[in-house]
Amino acid sequence: MAIVPIHDDNPSFSKPYVLWALLAFNTIAWLFLQGAGLDDHQLSKSIANFGISGDAVLSGEFYRFITHAFLHGSWSHFLFNMLFLWVFANDVEDAIGHKKFIVFYALASTVSSLPELIINPGNVPLIGASGAISAVMGAYLLMYPKVRVYVPLFLIFRIFLVPVPAILLMLFYLFFDVLGFAAELESIGQAAHLSGLNVAYGAHVIGFAFGFLAAFIFKNNEVLSQQPHAGWYGQKLDESNMPKFIKCSVDVLNKIILGVIVLALIIVVITK
Repeated sequence: MAIVPIHDDNPSFSKPYVLWALLAFNTIAWLFLQGAGLDDHQLSKSIANFGISGDAVLSGEFYRFITHAFLHGSWSHFLFNMLFLWVFANDVEDAIGHKKFIVFYALASTVSSLPELIINPGNVPLIGASGAISAVMGAYLLMYPKVRVYVPLFLIFRIFLVPVPAILLMLFYLFFDVLGFAAELESIGQAAHLSGLNVAYGAHVIGFAFGFLAAFIFKNNEVLSQQPHAGWYGQKLDESNMPKFIKCSVDVLNKIILGVIVLALIIVVITK
């Protein structure tokens, strides 16, 4: 989607060591294991050897539940995943702790891959960190629903950062993922190549749901109680010092997002 998060207002109380490690491992895998996508043979080989598929699981190669989440199909796939991980994972790691976050991320990687294995059993590989990152976003939504997440608004010769409530941004992405997942379910049994430019919507939706529900168990309420923006009763962003244009744009952009969701829903209902 065109709405891309850049950063949020959440302060952190600890260093996100696990996040840094995930970013490093993903980068190393993309540059060296996958050749940065510059060699098609090396890219295909990495996907075949470490991506997850039904055949690989039946063969007992369970390590692929983890390794597939460190592979990507293109520069855009890699960069967007790392951006989303950078924006949201530090706050989730901060709220649940380093060790628990490792377990959370590993479980998210495994659980989010299951729907694609059911929809496309066989040797079609699934790759990408999107499922695990969607789980991070689900956990973020539970713990920080009102936090302002900044997205760039591009105008002629100017770029403005506009704060959007996390709940609105998350539901915006989730809505289109659900639509994509519904289309996937309708095509069960048909071959699909889930690498590169194709999107595994099932991994996004199930990952998001897992992250939201798992956060009830993993979250540290003591840490969240110190977080000024946590929960539904957290402090609102102080917009008093913002330029007038941005303050106006907050409401406008939020209405646009809601309008797009409603319009898309109407189109889906009409075309059914």
